[in-house]
Amino acid sequence: MITPLPSSDAEPVVQVEEFDALLAKAQPRLRGYILSILGGWSDVEDLVQETNLVLLRKRETFEPGSNFIAWAFRVAYFKATTWRRDRRRENRLVFGDGLFHEMAELAEQRFTTREPPTAALKTCLKQLSPREQELIHLKYVEGRSLVAHAEATGTSAHALHKAISRIRLALRHCVQKNTVLTLHDEGIE
Repeated sequence: MITPLPSSDAEPVVQVEEFDALLAKAQPRLRGYILSILGGWSDVEDLVQETNLVLLRKRETFEPGSNFIAWAFRVAYFKATTWRRDRRRENRLVFGDGLFHEMAELAEQRFTTREPPTAALKTCLKQLSPREQELIHLKYVEGRSLVAHAEATGTSAHALHKAISRIRLALRHCVQKNTVLTLHDEGIE
């Protein structure tokens, strides 16, 4: 039996795996975009997650081959306008609509045209002590177990896990600080 070909009128639908890969790849740029239009870190993660939920719910409306980042930024923009409306009701807005729209436009230009800089992370990693760099290398580059490393060096696993937690926190703060400084230097903050 011959299977009929699908109608040429049928809308192409992005495959789940392809969509998930596009969404995962977009996360740093989406986070940078949202940070830029909110003007601070306080609600960025919540807005990123809300945007991701909308993107996942509207997966079928994404047209394969079109600009995923532009689509994701449009969704994030509307989520941010809702966030701003709620803050306006609470009388907690820091800047007006004109500046918000200008920031959104600049952020879209910046994050659509290139990946967010990894220079901030590289700079922060260089600021770690040699011991801290070694722990990061063992855990994240070599993928080794901290428990095994603790046994090999005679250190407690608990102490190594606490050290990694402190290092990650320090790196997060350093990257956030350097990212905000970079955005400010480029006139986006």
